[in-house]
Amino acid sequence: MTKYTLLLLCAALCLSCSLDDLIIYPDKSDSYNFSTYIIPENQRQLVTFESGGNTLYGAFIKTRYANDNPRFTILYCHGRERDMTGYWFEVELHYLAGFDVLTYDYRGFGMSEGKATLDGLYEDAAAALAFMIDSLHVHPDSIVYHGVSLGTGMAAYLASEVHSPYRIVLETPYANAEGWADVIMPLNLPPSFVIDGNFNNLPFVRNFTAPLLIIHGGRDQVLPFEHHGQVVYNAAPEPKELVYLPEAGHTDILVHTGDAGYQYLMRNFIFAAR
Repeated sequence: MTKYTLLLLCAALCLSCSLDDLIIYPDKSDSYNFSTYIIPENQRQLVTFESGGNTLYGAFIKTRYANDNPRFTILYCHGRERDMTGYWFEVELHYLAGFDVLTYDYRGFGMSEGKATLDGLYEDAAAALAFMIDSLHVHPDSIVYHGVSLGTGMAAYLASEVHSPYRIVLETPYANAEGWADVIMPLNLPPSFVIDGNFNNLPFVRNFTAPLLIIHGGRDQVLPFEHHGQVVYNAAPEPKELVYLPEAGHTDILVHTGDAGYQYLMRNFIFAAR
């Protein structure tokens, strides 16, 4: 088989798949195994809510640490390939830092019903926000959006199109689909074969009115900083902050901040005066 023939076959395969399938990679499971090492079971509530005819699963965590600061609630939008238990370590750090947290699984992830598509994930994020406000009785002005990797698209969408929060945290954000190197480059295809323009955070980011924190690593080979984190930061209006970790990759931000450093970073940003 010639290289040209192989290229055509790869192109046909890409065209037969949606960009959603190439990038999202949902992780299904039949049950959840939450660690109770830091967050005791009585501080965690497994919740369900509806989105687009699908039942979605989430976990609501109430902090037990009383303090004199206002109470804030994090809406945590996780990344791809793992369900919410795969990102539990960051939820635990938010809990230790004194924040309530709602994390949830998009359709097609974990025990949540449905097939994952980008438009569906946007709908799921809006449903999670509505559930926070209407069922968990979280005040809209006390909500912080925290998106990680794929989840930065959900956080950015909410902040731009649904409700402006108190703060926005985008951790290893994407600017658009062109730099999803692990998706496109192994096929040795030009980006135009697989990009349809839907995975684009920049129009959302330009509409932000809440303070923004971006965290990105200099050794991120999935979403390279110069093509994503830096571009998102440049597009965002003030006020905004950038935490650049030169040695961090895409999935090891905590290794380079340390647990205590990560908590300090979040508390310092969220509790800062506007």
